Amino acid sequence: MENPEQRDWTSRIDCMEKRITKNLESMLQSIIEKTFQNSMAEFQKSINDGITKLSTRIDKLFTRSDLMAKEMKSLNDSMVNISSEMATLKTQNSMLDKKIEDIEQSQVFICKEYEDQKQNMNKLEGLLKDLETWKTSVEEDVRQLKQTSEENTCSTDEIDLHMRRNNLEFHGIPFTKEENTDNLIIRAVAVLGIDITANDISISHRLPSKHQSLPPPILVRFTSLKMRNLILKARIKLSKIKDFGIPKMTSLFINENLTKNARDLLTAAKTFKKKHDYDYLWINNGRIFLRRAPGEEKNSSSLSK
Repeated sequence: MENPEQRDWTSRIDCMEKRITKNLESMLQSIIEKTFQNSMAEFQKSINDGITKLSTRIDKLFTRSDLMAKEMKSLNDSMVNISSEMATLKTQNSMLDKKIEDIEQSQVFICKEYEDQKQNMNKLEGLLKDLETWKTSVEEDVRQLKQTSEENTCSTDEIDLHMRRNNLEFHGIPFTKEENTDNLIIRAVAVLGIDITANDISISHRLPSKHQSLPPPILVRFTSLKMRNLILKARIKLSKIKDFGIPKMTSLFINENLTKNARDLLTAAKTFKKKHDYDYLWINNGRIFLRRAPGEEKNSSSLSK
């Protein structure tokens, strides 16, 4: 089916044909009148030439019309493709709008969550401050309790030490069945040149031994501090004694009866003495002393310093 443009061209061509034909007819009429004398062959040739030219022009016009039709079809196809692409873009744009809407909703949710978390953090910070205050208060209470405990421990240790002031420990006396520890102590002290009787001993008994290879020490409470100190002072002679007058006895050590805290402190003092090259370490009435050189004295109670 012809499009309007083609019909327009066809109409123009028809019009031109008519005009040309009319002109030719007029020309022919004039030529016939003026040149009737010319031969019919030349007249026919002239007509044929005019028709040929006209046909050529008509063919060119039809060729151009076909080209324009093809261009219009190509343009129409392009428009269809553009419309399809526009529809695709519109669909994609709708999807983007949906995603943007979802993102905006997510942002609103996140902002709300952030505000909730911020409020929770503020509450937690308040709780932490309260806990810090409570911790400081508890630490102060613990410090005071610890100070009170240390004071009570020192006081208890002083009382315990006072109760042990008449006590001595004898190490190295062999154990025998059905032994009499009072008699063993009387015999052991005799080698020091000190004569005592059972009346000088308030009580004596074996202590638990930490070493199975050694005989358990004997704890003795003397009736007088004077007698206890006399024996403690005489123990310096023990290193020169070979025969203690008791079977299987090869050595004797006489020590003060220390409290647990004092024993722990003695262990620390021995370590301190070795580490810091102190020459002397001794015990006097439950007190432990260190000396680096003659004339210098350090009470072990200040070792922690």
